[in-house]
Amino acid sequence: MSKSNKKKLEQLRKRQIKQRKKMEKIILTGIAVIALIVAAIHYEQTSVNGNNSVTSALKKPLSDFTVTLINGQKISSVSLEGQPMVVWFMTTWCSSCSETSQILQSQYYNTFRSDGIILLQIENYNDLNQPGESLSNFAAQYGGVNEPGWYIGTAPQWVTEQYNPYSYLDTYYLVNSQGQIVGTGQGLGANLNSVIQTLA
Repeated sequence: MSKSNKKKLEQLRKRQIKQRKKMEKIILTGIAVIALIVAAIHYEQTSVNGNNSVTSALKKPLSDFTVTLINGQKISSVSLEGQPMVVWFMTTWCSSCSETSQILQSQYYNTFRSDGIILLQIENYNDLNQPGESLSNFAAQYGGVNEPGWYIGTAPQWVTEQYNPYSYLDTYYLVNSQGQIVGTGQGLGANLNSVIQTLA
């Protein structure tokens, strides 16, 4: 093979390698764009169906568990049957949780009371392993202390694991007067009107 042919062949290989690398970049960029679009669609569906609305749940019974209230008393979730109830799992370091407590206290508590809706506010076990203020300080600052029908306390770890397996900071269940779960969602404060409509 002549020198000029070798040179042409080498140039051809270099061009092919360059074209292959360019094509790989285009393919990788396309895959990244598709992945971003899929993630954005999933996020949008989650925020529409999960985070900002009451999602219907199968009518399965709420498990029986004990809640230790901030005053030291213990109550059973089953003992609260007979009235509709919101079971709210929250964290003390979550800004939407403090806002929700304030909104509940100032704008919705009286409606809950007149509609016979009980609020069982439970701190996610160990505040989801993040530092936060004590639950009693949280309640004293943001609302709910000594309000009839508003129970604030902690529950065993298995309760958080069962009802908040994805460690949401602010998630809730709607329970009818027969003790059956009839709805669930994230972000209680944004959904209080829907919650009342579902349970009243």
